[in-house]
Amino acid sequence: MARTLSDLRSLVKDNIHNDSSVSDSRIDSWINLAQDDAEQKVLRRYLGALSNIITEDGVNSYVIMEQDFRSFRQFWQTDSPAKLSYVPYDEFVRYKPDPLQKGKPIRWSFLRFTSGFPTILFDPIPDDAYTIEYEYLANLPDLINDSDVSLISQLGWDKILEAGASKRYYRKRSTADYQVWKDIHEENLDEFRRQLTQTQGASRMYASFMASQVESNFYGIPIEPIVA
Repeated sequence: MARTLSDLRSLVKDNIHNDSSVSDSRIDSWINLAQDDAEQKVLRRYLGALSNIITEDGVNSYVIMEQDFRSFRQFWQTDSPAKLSYVPYDEFVRYKPDPLQKGKPIRWSFLRFTSGFPTILFDPIPDDAYTIEYEYLANLPDLINDSDVSLISQLGWDKILEAGASKRYYRKRSTADYQVWKDIHEENLDEFRRQLTQTQGASRMYASFMASQVESNFYGIPIEPIVA
């Protein structure tokens, strides 16, 4: 069973001997930093999500506002099994969709602005309202409320967060204790990697993601992104 943010905070407090000078919010930030760090190291290519765009007649650019977005994988129409073809942006702008030749989108590209939110471009320019679903690689959301749990509840993920947060406390306080928690953290990461590469462990993890579809659009995918 996955531990809540409150549970993880209590564990970290025990590990740092209930140091009263450290606030709950500080510990929470360490837990989220530990999750971000672990995600970068062992999970980046396994975490996917689903969303959709509803096109408008004559409009071929749409800003994607997913806060957890990392990179796209593929697009497809809900009324057709065929996937839309990806076209690199440089190539897309060279031939530019003909504004007089509207229709059902069959190609897509994207442009990332300085705001960090990408804009999706379709060709041909839509002539109607089409629902375009897309799959993207995502980032795990931060744990904010006491009852929040990580979307990952398998393979010792909570132990990684606990050790990673505890390690941060000792980094500038005690070289010996820091090394102890650093070793524990690395051992937990290595064990997670080992289990993740095993079919049984990976299947358990994907099943956990699929179960979370009830309340979330996340799921597990063991593949690399096709668009950086």
